Amino acid sequence: MTCRRCIPISISRTPSFPNWSSCKGINGAQKPAGGYSWNGVRHSGRQFCAVADRTPDLQPPAGLWMISMKIIGIDPGLDRTGWAVLESVPAAAPRLLASGLIHTAKGLALEKRLAEIFDAFSAVIRDHAPGEAAIEEVFFSKRADTQANTTHARGVILLACEKLSVKITSYNPKTIKKTLSGSGSAQKPQMQRMVQLTLDLKEIPRPDDIADAMAAAICHARVAPFKAALARAAR
Repeated sequence: MTCRRCIPISISRTPSFPNWSSCKGINGAQKPAGGYSWNGVRHSGRQFCAVADRTPDLQPPAGLWMISMKIIGIDPGLDRTGWAVLESVPAAAPRLLASGLIHTAKGLALEKRLAEIFDAFSAVIRDHAPGEAAIEEVFFSKRADTQANTTHARGVILLACEKLSVKITSYNPKTIKKTLSGSGSAQKPQMQRMVQLTLDLKEIPRPDDIADAMAAAICHARVAPFKAALARAAR
């Protein structure tokens, strides 16, 4: 959550003010690794906020530059793997950049289907260059074959992220639901509606695989900045 007085600036560049180090510990004060870009957020007040709308007793340099993330959300499956790439910018709603499905034919051998998922997902990462990924944890299913297939698909997706240096975070399905809707037991229609509202989509996102991937990415866009801020505060 960012300050209501923060004004997003459309341009992006690397900050060059001399007293940048004086903001150590404030959101965006440390230059990030690959997958990030510097995006400007100028504050209209005398002070500026870092986390949860609180205003620290600090003065920013001549302009406050914060970090934007490009996130890929994934809903793994052997038959269909949904993916969605979002750009998360401070002081603004996340923006959908691209989404899609990876299909595999049921008649193929398991190893060939997994190879297809790995190759197709690796191509998606190369095309869109996300810095971080969000994926659902595998939940218990009464159908052991369904759970095993999802686990296999999830494994090759994790491998692709590791090989292409994409930091991946796993989320419990209930955490994703609660982050978006406020309820860990929200049903699919409610979740799809929340995804539509958050991303300002003209229609309800379909199919479910893509909508779930969008939800995972939105969850990470909201949770990751708070985790990073807490980690900096603990140093």
